[in-house]
Amino acid sequence: MDHVSPDINKLNITDAYTANDKLQVGNGNYLSISHVGSSSLSILKLPNVLIVPKLTKNLLSVSKLTNDNNFYMKFWPISYFVKTG
Repeated sequence: MDHVSPDINKLNITDAYTANDKLQVGNGNYLSISHVGSSSLSILKLPNVLIVPKLTKNLLSVSKLTNDNNFYMKFWPISYFVKTG
């Protein structure tokens, strides 16, 4: 899964999304993807962010984030740990 945002202004580089794919959300609805691009979060790379204008929240794929930036994360109920490597 890619990262997803409703806000095209969060991207540094954008291109129109030309495929016919849609994002299925929790209520079963399918939302259109309008653009794809890249962004960053502090020192983290976020390539292939999909823009879905009707989405209400940003979605971050932890698996994609850790693979793209060469680190891993561990989660506990009230904290998390990030390790590079």
